[in-house]
Amino acid sequence: MENNIFVFWADPDINSTMSENRKKCYQSLIENSGCNITLINKNNFFDYEVPGSEIHKGFKYLSDVHKSDYARGYLMYHHGGGYTDIKQCDFSWTEYFDQLKNSDADFISYAERREQDCSYYLAKPNYFNIGGNGMFIFKKQTVTGKAWRDGVEEIMDRIYTTCDEDLSFYFKQWATQNGYLYKSEQNWYNTQQFEQVGQKKQTIKLELKLKNSTFRYYPYMDTFKFQDSETGYLYNYLIDHPRMRTLCSSEGNRYEHNYLRSDGVDNVLRHQGDCNWVDYMGFYTHCNNVQWSDINDQYILCNHVKHDNVINDYIFNEEFDRFNNKERIDFRKKEIEEYNQQRKDRLKAKESGSVSDIISRLTTAQSVADLSPEDIAELYGQLRNVNTEQTDSFSW
Repeated sequence: MENNIFVFWADPDINSTMSENRKKCYQSLIENSGCNITLINKNNFFDYEVPGSEIHKGFKYLSDVHKSDYARGYLMYHHGGGYTDIKQCDFSWTEYFDQLKNSDADFISYAERREQDCSYYLAKPNYFNIGGNGMFIFKKQTVTGKAWRDGVEEIMDRIYTTCDEDLSFYFKQWATQNGYLYKSEQNWYNTQQFEQVGQKKQTIKLELKLKNSTFRYYPYMDTFKFQDSETGYLYNYLIDHPRMRTLCSSEGNRYEHNYLRSDGVDNVLRHQGDCNWVDYMGFYTHCNNVQWSDINDQYILCNHVKHDNVINDYIFNEEFDRFNNKERIDFRKKEIEEYNQQRKDRLKAKESGSVSDIISRLTTAQSVADLSPEDIAELYGQLRNVNTEQTDSFSW
């Protein structure tokens, strides 16, 4: 077993997607662990695929957090070595590799120790005998590793069958025949839409009460991701209140109530950085759904907007013309009109002066033969400039 540690970051472009603090943690692993560090992402993970034990086809549907969960189990069974979340490392791993190599154990890890963790209530009284899942070393193809991998594959098969494109209909049909609704989309951002076979999608707001909600850490939630920190209720829809918390941290933390935004156009959830506030509609929506209007100083929905070629800006279309700042638009148009007129007057004056000068120089010459080649070239250039300047116009 080589002293190799796997770490996982889903996006191959770590320079733009990894925070500076996370980059420092990654660098500390390289400098202090005393081991080779192998960075796995959602693409190069397939380079470690073992023939006959293929990576589950449902892997591509997993969130980045769950991709990491799946990858570590697969790598530990088939390849062995270490795995760690990208956290600050201030010690050498080599002695722990040596301990495992010189023992009969399948793996070595730290022990869980916090009663505040949500999994404590699921695993007690054996919770403190469980190895932590954020940092460990495994021997290759052990019984423990196989049990872990088989368990994960079984869960994946429940959701993503080997031919799910063909068979998913029968699961939905069963739900419909037995009076159940199924989630319209298997993703993190569409949490309110449900349906039955042959029926229209329904937007349903759900809530449930936890028997015990006083945890320090919480799991990542795909659907019931909003929690009332006082009552313990979970919701599948966003409530804009300071006591609400958002359960979508890969580290078990709870984000503030405004960590995500509700898209008023697509009726899905968005990250703050992907949204713009549409003031006249009173909601957020994805940046692809709007155009910025400089003259109106606000975002306008794409189906409510038109482009004004005179002021070279987006404004509200005829249906929503009442939201246009007509005073500013009229002032801008008048300003442009006056500027263009002044420019025309200047060009006209320049043209008149240039033509007069050319005629004067021609009449003072006895014949064209009296003009030098340089004089002829200069006069020709002046005539070309006059003709060109007549075509100039101004647009804002």
